[in-house]
Amino acid sequence: MIKIESFRNHHKELRSIVLEIRRELELSAITSKPEIIVQLIRKLFGRFSIHLKLEESVLYPQLETHPNLEIRDAAAKFQREMEQVKSDFESFKKNWYNPQVIISDPENFIIETQRILTNLEIRIEKEETIFYDTIESFQET
Repeated sequence: MIKIESFRNHHKELRSIVLEIRRELELSAITSKPEIIVQLIRKLFGRFSIHLKLEESVLYPQLETHPNLEIRDAAAKFQREMEQVKSDFESFKKNWYNPQVIISDPENFIIETQRILTNLEIRIEKEETIFYDTIESFQET
């Protein structure tokens, strides 16, 4: 039996950090104290990395051999889609790696941060309402 609740708890943590970042995502806050936003983004990326590692090492391997074809197909689809999310995160980290870079172009930093956060929120919502719910529904039967 797959314990989806721990993955849902990771999502709660990620959503909480996203809210913290959004609260600090103002031009004046970024230009006056960019280290705060950098710290929050590092926190988000750290938690996100842990979540991904657990999905890749625990969740997806279990689902690859699930007796239900719908579950196996959904797992394969979500795993493929996650590659793009990971790529976007890596690109973001490479482009906005420290406070000095952020201060040099705060407007674009805000735009890119909003984009990456929105994409993460959409992904979490899809996992919660489509993927995890489907897995749980097959475990209940």
